Amino acid sequence: MNVIIVATILFFTSHYLCFSQADKLRLAQSYEQQGDFANSFRLYYQLLETDQLNLGYFLGVVRSLNNQQKYTELLPIVEMQVKRTPSSLTYSIAGETLWKLGQPTKADENWNTAVKEFIFSEDDVLTIANSQLTQRQIEKAITTFIAGRKKFTSNELFAEELSQCYAANGKIDLAMTEIITLLRTSFNLGVVQGKITALISNPNNIPVVEESLLKLKKTDQENLLNYRLIEWFYRSTNQTGKALNIVSELDKKSGSNGGEIYQFASVCSKDGLFEDALKAYSMIIDDNSAAANLRISAIFGYTRTLETKLSISTSITKDQISDVLQRYESIAKDPTASSFAPEIVYRKGMVLKIFAKDIPSAKKEFTQCASKYYGTPFSSMARLELAEIAMVEGSFDEAKNILQPMKSLSETNELRRKADFFIAEMLWFEGNIDSAKVLYGAIAKKVLTNEANDALERIILIEQFQEQKVRLQEYAKATYLTFQMKNNDALNAFRTIILSNATDDISELSYLDILLIQHSTNQDGNVITTYTEFIKAFPESIWGDKALFLYASSLKNLQRFEESKKAFQQLLATFPSSTYLTATREELRKIPL
Repeated sequence: MNVIIVATILFFTSHYLCFSQADKLRLAQSYEQQGDFANSFRLYYQLLETDQLNLGYFLGVVRSLNNQQKYTELLPIVEMQVKRTPSSLTYSIAGETLWKLGQPTKADENWNTAVKEFIFSEDDVLTIANSQLTQRQIEKAITTFIAGRKKFTSNELFAEELSQCYAANGKIDLAMTEIITLLRTSFNLGVVQGKITALISNPNNIPVVEESLLKLKKTDQENLLNYRLIEWFYRSTNQTGKALNIVSELDKKSGSNGGEIYQFASVCSKDGLFEDALKAYSMIIDDNSAAANLRISAIFGYTRTLETKLSISTSITKDQISDVLQRYESIAKDPTASSFAPEIVYRKGMVLKIFAKDIPSAKKEFTQCASKYYGTPFSSMARLELAEIAMVEGSFDEAKNILQPMKSLSETNELRRKADFFIAEMLWFEGNIDSAKVLYGAIAKKVLTNEANDALERIILIEQFQEQKVRLQEYAKATYLTFQMKNNDALNAFRTIILSNATDDISELSYLDILLIQHSTNQDGNVITTYTEFIKAFPESIWGDKALFLYASSLKNLQRFEESKKAFQQLLATFPSSTYLTATREELRKIPL
């Protein structure tokens, strides 16, 4: 095919005089596309000579010579074309060419002529200004846009273009004036936000932008779009306190009766701005004029936010836990909050279980949720929590009975999958390996779920050690101790497995479990010792990257930064396909220089 194309081009080249204008134009375009600008110029110029008023041919000549930087050769052609077809386009090209040749006075004469005599449409203004901008003549382009406004007696034209020009020249106040004009004419909040985002990427511009937006609000107090823009600006610049004040004003102006504030609180909560979210929710809760259902939603939002905040806190007080529980109870007492009832009971149980560590009280809440609200998702979720508690306590029969009603759920239901996985895990912990494998197999078919991934890991493990069933049962029982969070007992069980046969694959896996327990319980010094034993016994371990990551992390926790850095770098070099590469690079960035 390429041979045919080359032959065709050669044929056209040697016989172009015999062809039509259309054929010659196609050949010129073909040369231009290939980057052969000398030949494309020759053909475009010949075409122009046969049709001197054709601007398409003329532009082909301009492109071809510009791409060769032959501005001296281009100038007389452009000057001739200006005489033939005077327009904003030809005078602009003349201005560009003269500017490139270092003749700014003559360049300005041509641009000025274009502005004074050849602006007949908005496109003419854009043509001249864009020509000036290609030569980085921003002030000249601004003058052209303003001339266009005067020509068409409109101070709203070219607002977007002018905002970019002023921003490029560092005139942020004028850029903001144009951006506000753009908002007023287009009502396109997204475009305006994009332009302001570009401005505030420089922190020095933030006060100027703020002043412009506040002035806008003051002069046009009834336009709700202005309030939304200012609220967005304050959130974007981490001034959430000011943002909340604006939202309060917006709420009153719009007659939302707390709706705008509630939406703001929800956004802050999702963004991790917990204090701002709590403050906003409190405003609705304390406002007796707010709609009852909105106040209930606000109390619920407040409580969930506080609960989330506690979950990432390093220290939780009894008063904080009590506050969450009391707020849940206050919602439950409100007759308008009946739709929240199942979740309230479930959430109370979770707070008691996770934060208060009050398992008996948590079980009461979960039991109430499971029985009283049977058929709801929260009932099933409560059953899973009750089953897990029973499993931790060693009551497998009780756990299985609790999960039994969930068999009525569809096999595609996420909660059903979790219930099935719990049952499979109990079989595994009991040492009933074959039965566990069958159930893991059914779960693993539901791909792209956490349960499927965990089940697949168990299956691989079972198949790998199917000839060592007794050892595998010992290992399974040790993992049950880990599940029960009996860490010392689990460590002893894994150590016993290693002592009975220190070189087999199950001992290799047991070492990894020991490292995981030690690392998760901040036994960093013990991690160093265990890793040394592990790597000596299994220098080519398939879990080497995971063990090395735990080792390097513990060195970092012990502030042995140089050793940690070397260990992380070793992981990158030795395990180029490891799933820990991203985490390793992140940890390396955190190590002090």
